Amino acid sequence: MPSKTRKQHNFMAMCASSKGRAKAKGKCPPKKVAKEFMKADKARTRKRKR
Repeated sequence: MPSKTRKQHNFMAMCASSKGRAKAKGKCPPKKVAKEFMKADKARTRKRKR
């Protein structure tokens, strides 16, 4: 399941790493879920907002 917004993408990217999970203080979904989002996002291209 790919991310719906850039904010969600960035949050899942943070939650996929151990350092980011510590920074989020328990607000992250399971690590497996965050990694699935990152894998799904690799197939999509993100358009930059200016």
